[in-house]
Amino acid sequence: MATHDSQSKTYLVTLWLVLALLVLVAGATTRFVPQFEAVFSNFGTELPGMTQLVLHGTRWIWLLPLGAVGLLVAFFWRKRPQWAALLFLAALGAAWIPTAVVALYLPLAAHDTTETVNSESG
Repeated sequence: MATHDSQSKTYLVTLWLVLALLVLVAGATTRFVPQFEAVFSNFGTELPGMTQLVLHGTRWIWLLPLGAVGLLVAFFWRKRPQWAALLFLAALGAAWIPTAVVALYLPLAAHDTTETVNSESG
C-alpha cells in the first residue's frame, strides 16, 4: 500500500503537469483564437453557437490554470489532495482542444460550401 508521502508526491507531480497543460491550452487559445475572429468577421453571416462559445471562451479560459493554482495552494494549506477537482480541470483542459478545433473549422467549412454553391449557380 502506498504511503501518504508517496501519494502526496504523485498528486503534486500530476498537479504540476495539469497546470502546465492548462497554461499551454490557455496560452494557445489566447494567441490563436482572436485571429480566427478577425477572419470570421469578414464572412458576414452569423457564426455557429459552438464557434461563438469558443470565441467568447478566450475571456475565461485562464480560469482553468487559476483553478489548478488554487488546488496547489489548498494542498499546501490542508495537505490533502483534491483528486476529483484536479481530474475535472484536466478533463476540461483536454476537452477544450478538440472542441476549439471543430468550432473554428465549422464556419470555414460553411463558408467554403456557400462559395461553391454561389459560384456554380452564377
